[in-house]
Amino acid sequence: MDESVTCTATLSGGALDSYAWSGGASSGSGATYTTSFATAGVHTVSLTVTNSVGSDSSSRTLTVPPASP
Repeated sequence: MDESVTCTATLSGGALDSYAWSGGASSGSGATYTTSFATAGVHTVSLTVTNSVGSDSSSRTLTVPPASP
């Protein structure tokens, strides 16, 4: 099993200098992040964004269902 997911960060105003994603099989940067999960279950993807004012972080849980028989 190798379930892939793509996450996208959106901004309601201002500008961001960097994005730092983690979770799944990899880490990444940029407004869009694609990763994969090798096992079914509940997984967490986290994002930290930074600009000239500071940084902020957010995490979301994703449920990967078991593979179909």
